[in-house]
Amino acid sequence: MSPAPVSMSATTAPALALERAASTPKSAAVRVHELGIWRALSWGDLGEELGEIAGGLRAVGAAPGNAVGLVMVNHPSWITSYLGIQAAGCVVVPIDPDQLADQVVAGLEQSGAVGVICGDQEQFDKVDELQATGRAGDVRFLVVVDTRGVRSLDSASRPDIDRVLTLAQLRGRGASFDARAAVASLKDSDPAVWVDGTTESHADALVHSVEVSERLGLSAGDHLLAQAPFAQPLERAVSLFGLLRHDLSLAIGEGGALTTAEMKAVQPTVLHAAAGYVDTTARAVSGRVKTAKGLRKFALSRLKPATPGSSPQPPRSVSKSLLLSLFTALAITVWFAFTASMDDPVRILIAVGIALAAFLVGVVSGVAVVDPLRRQLGLSRVRAVVGSTSDEGASFLGSLGVPLLHPDSVSGARR
Repeated sequence: MSPAPVSMSATTAPALALERAASTPKSAAVRVHELGIWRALSWGDLGEELGEIAGGLRAVGAAPGNAVGLVMVNHPSWITSYLGIQAAGCVVVPIDPDQLADQVVAGLEQSGAVGVICGDQEQFDKVDELQATGRAGDVRFLVVVDTRGVRSLDSASRPDIDRVLTLAQLRGRGASFDARAAVASLKDSDPAVWVDGTTESHADALVHSVEVSERLGLSAGDHLLAQAPFAQPLERAVSLFGLLRHDLSLAIGEGGALTTAEMKAVQPTVLHAAAGYVDTTARAVSGRVKTAKGLRKFALSRLKPATPGSSPQPPRSVSKSLLLSLFTALAITVWFAFTASMDDPVRILIAVGIALAAFLVGVVSGVAVVDPLRRQLGLSRVRAVVGSTSDEGASFLGSLGVPLLHPDSVSGARR
């Protein structure tokens, strides 16, 4: 059954999420790859969790208009926390989890965050250890999702243990919260997210998501694998709002050495590539070129830098340079054949041989080399890769006929 359409009257991200939860509660909202297993979070579970997080934040003293930090790698709890913070009427402060402790805390201080939701022990320690030195004094509570390795939770001697909670404890405190009523009271002009020193409203975030969706042509048939951090405005516009507005198939991978396997499993149509992913893959393919032989080496070695475009396109099986070579060979062949005499069979056979050779080079290099390589890398359905890469990475995508879009052309000049 196709998902119920989202009402365009919903002008906030939490409202969009709750509408999805009400219309298709049992359908999968997002899939996540954890410990080698793909598991799904339903729309009903997503709506319930964001409501409990919102209520929990109110219970621990976060008032409407307060800023709350969010430091976590891509995970379904990142999505529910982001929406829950906004459902509580607070301003979410998304912080890149790869930042150093001083940068994380600086973001919390600049935004005036009264609390922070951390993904795991690494993110928790970045905040907790600097707070012990007097930094981020406005932060009154710390929430941690994955408690493994967080020794503070087991320390009875810690004087401020009451302000440290697990996400489960936070949700327990907000179990009776009326999220629908709270979300209904939000205005599209209310502050929603803190980005690079400025606060943006719900309307600003929604407008940006519409702009990105139109540039990428996002629809319910798209499959997205979230690679870049959700803390980036562009990734939120592609993944989070794409999920809320278009009911995209959104998957969250573990990354690292598993990325290629995850790409093959998801077969994304639009990829906002994580930093270094394309370049790393390009280097691996370059290694194959050095050991390849014959036609395979020819096809893989025709690397021409791909010029970043401004709109997605269907993947090509044959590169532009190879197509040009084929047309040139065919043109010469046609001229050769028409100028030949029927009394000169050798010349005609040569012309036919050139045509067949050109045809075989194009077909074999595309079908027997390029297409299988795209399938092996999970790029066979990708119509656009959004990301900044080196010339080597651009050449790699160009050789596979995969369109490359620069983030600025997708995100817009204001980001």
